[in-house]
Order: sequence, then C-alpha cells, then structure tokens
Amino acid sequence: LGKAVNTQTPSAGTVTSDMLAGSIANSKLANSSITLNGSAVSLGGSATISSEQNKPAFQSYLGADQSAANTSYTVVAFNGEKFDEGGCYNNTGSTVTLNSISTPAYSFAPNVAGKYYFYAQIRSDAWTSNGLAAVLKKNNSDFIYGYNTNGESRDNGYTSTWVFGADEANGTSDTYKVVVWHNNGSSQNINGYGSGGLEWGSTHFGG
Repeated sequence: LGKAVNTQTPSAGTVTSDMLAGSIANSKLANSSITLNGSAVSLGGSATISSEQNKPAFQSYLGADQSAANTSYTVVAFNGEKFDEGGCYNNTGSTVTLNSISTPAYSFAPNVAGKYYFYAQIRSDAWTSNGLAAVLKKNNSDFIYGYNTNGESRDNGYTSTWVFGADEANGTSDTYKVVVWHNNGSSQNINGYGSGGLEWGSTHFGG
C-alpha cells in the first residue's frame, strides 16, 4: 500500500536551530556569497587579502651636499634609501635593470601598473635663491614643477622647494626622477643632510 505524505510549510519563527542541524547547500540560500576586492567568495570558502596594494613604494634621501649648475637641470643624486618596497628604485649613478625595466640613475621604475603619488624636497645650502625649482621628470620629460621665486633666504639660507603630485604608470617602462634648476649666477650646493634632510619618494595607491 502507498503511504500518503503531506508537506507543510512551517510558520515564520517556528524553525529552531535543532531543526537546521547538518549542512545547507549554498544554492538554497538567498545570498550564498560575499564580495571581496571585486570577486565573489562562496560562504564557507576562503580568500586571501593582498598586503601588497601600496607597493611598489620607496623613500630616498640625499646623503651629502651636491653641486648644481646654474640655469640648467641637474639630476639630484638621492643615493640613500629609507625603504624600497618592491626593489624599483635605482639609488646608483648608472643605469641599471630593475624588474626587467631599464632604470636611469636615481630613478623610480614601478613594475606594477597603477596610480602613484610622488613627492620630493630640494633645499639650497646657505645661499639665497633667486629662483629654485624642483622638477619631477617622467621618461625624461618635465612632468610636475615646484618653484620658489621669492628670492628670500630662510633658515640661514636654507630655502626649500617641494614638488608633489600623482600619475598613472604603465608598470613596464615608465621611469621617474627629480632634477633641480636655479639661477643664482654660478654653481651652488644643494643641501644633503643625510637621512634627516631632503627626500624623494613614491607610493602606489590604486589600480
């Protein structure tokens, strides 16, 4: 003889935890996954959150005073490193290959495509600046300018100029460096002051 089965839908609020013992397939759930970094992860699954989102990143400094010619660009020899996450900064005076990218002297060659923030400081060494510029170059072309034109001597002649801004690097060939320009009449020294002085750096902040 057949056995009659009657299916009933329980009233709201009448299902207890004991009744749900065992596994419930994700397909039976209205929301069976969560989104992390733009990707769906099934409930009960796992995902790894990258700690590399702000890399490559570096910060360098000018280890000693450097002579800069009058009315011409001089590459600032930021030869000290506070950190270099990703190994993308060349702190030597010669072109080297970093992460398969030909990287000129004292240049940053990020090997991850994305948006980067750049910053650098230039300071005259005990001379009054009639015009002091820090210029960020991208692929050897002028990109961002920082310019002091007031001719004032501050802090006993140590006049500072900052340059900063953002750009999107292709991660395969773009390189960045800082040059200085002044019109003080003859070659003058840019103040180094070691790790506590001038700095040039960048950090990755987006895709």
